[in-house]
Amino acid sequence: MTYAAALKGNVLLSHPSNLARAKARERQILIDGDPQAEQNALTELTEQELVAKANEAIDILGDDHSHISRAFVGAKKLANGGIVFDLETVEAARWIQANKIAFLSKFSGTAMIKDRALSVIVEYVPLNHSPDVLAEMGKIERDSKLPSGSLISTRWIKPVHRRTAGQKSAHIIVKFSSTEATNQSIREGLIIAGKRTWARRMKREPCRCLKCQAYNARHIAAECNSHETCGTCGDEHRTADCQESDPKRCHRYKCANCNMQGQASWDRTCPTFRAACVAAEKSDPEHTYRFFPDEHLWT
Repeated sequence: MTYAAALKGNVLLSHPSNLARAKARERQILIDGDPQAEQNALTELTEQELVAKANEAIDILGDDHSHISRAFVGAKKLANGGIVFDLETVEAARWIQANKIAFLSKFSGTAMIKDRALSVIVEYVPLNHSPDVLAEMGKIERDSKLPSGSLISTRWIKPVHRRTAGQKSAHIIVKFSSTEATNQSIREGLIIAGKRTWARRMKREPCRCLKCQAYNARHIAAECNSHETCGTCGDEHRTADCQESDPKRCHRYKCANCNMQGQASWDRTCPTFRAACVAAEKSDPEHTYRFFPDEHLWT
């Protein structure tokens, strides 16, 4: 058997389970505590109590919603206080997303439902693209023949102040609300600011604490107990307060992870970052996929 045939065989064997995971994600919703609220009462409840409370909220909404009665079947509490709910059907999950205000009014006044989003990187986008202009989203959808409302947001990957003189284009992250629209963007590209651009699936990358700069530290900056470490020069101050952020003085940068002089902690060439990326890819069963798996054979 050739290497290509063996590789194809492995993909075929693993694809059903990956497809099942993708389908399961479509039946999930993520509920977070309101960041403005002083206390998140949901964290005190067990998974069983959370499911019962969510189903009770649907019952309170009335008979018009009997088609999704008892739709919540499971819950998983996250370390950051969020809750991932499993619903019985994809239709029920979509109904909750579409009617989030009505549902939350009966479920919890200090909670918020996060939009389900799939992200891709779009390369070499003209700099006259305006991510903050709402009308720009609709134009991209129309020009790229995407369903209305499928685009959630776009943002530049690199901060504007780090661009080089004379730069004409840059990469952006685009978030979509559906698997179908995301795969279409990868397969056919997007027309942005009059130019056809090409999208690719984002690889899973390690998380970096923005306070201590450690990779895969299993905490976020707000929960970090370490001292403040600058992501640019490595000294003990906030990255935002660094006086060495000028790219022309990059020889003064120092990585807090590999201790290499001349590069910052956010530098993608950092050996520690690259090693963490390899580890993250090994833990991701879909890291070789070009598309997000769905019922279409070409994904």
